Amino acid sequence: MTMSDKRTYPIVPILFLVAGVSIFAAMGLFVPVQERIDDLHLRKFAERIAATDRVVATRQTYPSHKVTSLSLTGEDARRIVQAISSGRANRSADMAMSPPRVTFFHGTNVLAEIMTSSTLFSAGGRHYEDSSGVLGGLVYTPLITMVHEEQMKEVKSQ
Repeated sequence: MTMSDKRTYPIVPILFLVAGVSIFAAMGLFVPVQERIDDLHLRKFAERIAATDRVVATRQTYPSHKVTSLSLTGEDARRIVQAISSGRANRSADMAMSPPRVTFFHGTNVLAEIMTSSTLFSAGGRHYEDSSGVLGGLVYTPLITMVHEEQMKEVKSQ
């Protein structure tokens, strides 16, 4: 076999192939790592709200921008804290344009806030899922009903 008989493989396509495979592998591994980091942030958040004795959910009505609020204490507040603590990271979640704000209090001290929909919530800019249904049942649905009723009163009074 002479030198001219040797097969040569172009190095550039091989490098692109290796780089492409590496990128796809890293993308597949990177998402679970991000979700684990989100779960760690949620644990720290849950520690901050553990002493909650009152939860206040608020949302504005439209077009008047009047704030409607719902206050929960006792067992309901504890159930909401537990639902948040049991949440799971959901990086593919999209929240509504103006979701209700939920504020956690211990006495008069604000411990933290989240934004929520019926099954999703955002804490510290990260999105989580509540599979327990507690946020939807105790916070979102009752508050949205109150907001809707208030908006209907506003429309009738015009």
